[in-house]
Amino acid sequence: MKKSDKEKLRAISEDLSKILPPMLEKVRHYATMSNRTPDEEKEYRELIDLVVRAKPAISMLKDYFDNEINLNATAYYYSIKQKAEDGDPKAKEIISELAPLYEQALLEQMDKN
Repeated sequence: MKKSDKEKLRAISEDLSKILPPMLEKVRHYATMSNRTPDEEKEYRELIDLVVRAKPAISMLKDYFDNEINLNATAYYYSIKQKAEDGDPKAKEIISELAPLYEQALLEQMDKN
């Protein structure tokens, strides 16, 4: 993914983090009302439509950030693993804690595929 695309995704994420909470709060408020005026009903439907339309973008952001986290965690793991193999005692301690978690994560990834 190009750097400009990553920057766009981060900007979209920031925008959504500001926009979605108040929007969802308003949807929840309207959903709990037993009677809505026609204007409230219209706004409620429009808000639900916006949330539904935002769902693919949110899913794309989740996939992107999950991938980024996985790449960074894997790079860190292998960096520490190399230091442990080179004899660093602190790295050996860290890798002994991380290795089971890393193996579990790999198995979970295999199960997803």
